[in-house]
Amino acid sequence: MEKVLRVLSIVLNALLIPLLIFVAIFSLSIIITKVTNGVPSVFGYTQIKIISGSMQDAGFPIGTETFVQAVSAKDLKEHNDETGEDGDYIAFFQYVDPDCSSIGMVNQNNRPDSKASNARILFHEIWNIYQDSNGELWFETKGTNNTSPDSVIIHQNYVIGKWVEGENFWTNLITFVTSPIGIVCLTVVPCSLIVAVDIYQLIVLSYAYHQLKKEDEMLPEPVTEKPQEKVQRQEKKVKIPPPPPPKQTKTNIPPPPPKPPIQNDKKDK
Repeated sequence: MEKVLRVLSIVLNALLIPLLIFVAIFSLSIIITKVTNGVPSVFGYTQIKIISGSMQDAGFPIGTETFVQAVSAKDLKEHNDETGEDGDYIAFFQYVDPDCSSIGMVNQNNRPDSKASNARILFHEIWNIYQDSNGELWFETKGTNNTSPDSVIIHQNYVIGKWVEGENFWTNLITFVTSPIGIVCLTVVPCSLIVAVDIYQLIVLSYAYHQLKKEDEMLPEPVTEKPQEKVQRQEKKVKIPPPPPPKQTKTNIPPPPPKPPIQNDKKDK
């Protein structure tokens, strides 16, 4: 029985580690969501789903799920008409700050800084890159299936991330964790095992309790003395007298010395 419990404990520990990782990733995602204007992000990676056909010619049909990674705005590149090289594919909020809606409104005291958590998210190619007077970048975007660029030029604050080409450890982990199989493996199975082990331990404890109770019922009752017998037993006890006091020895007093004789003066005369 003890060996079975030890094996189950080891298995549960092995299964609880991925569960703790899942909880940590989920908590981290919630924290980073506040920083990224409401977009869930894990270690800088954000999963998006294509819901329009504007990027179908680039290999992103409707319903495609892909990942973008947060990068520095300076690392993004634009479309090159001379070489025909595509620009980076980015996910961004289609939003403009009403207090700074264009490059011409930018100055040392004014720049786009309002949040865009409720704005529409698009996934398009960078067509042109512009720089304002503060040295910050603005991106003109375009869908590969569209005939003209988007009407809104996006400030760098509203870029979510750059498309991640291929797969890596983090994208595979996020895909697995968010899949039905991952949810079952990391939540349902460990929780079911924990409940099963707890029920098993309760059954074992209940069985042990009933066994101890039966053993107590089978034990003979202790013999109790009646009050009269107790009094008689006390009367039969032999009373030991106290020891006699020690005898006092008399000290020998020496006799007094003899008195000297009385001389008669008259007789001597």
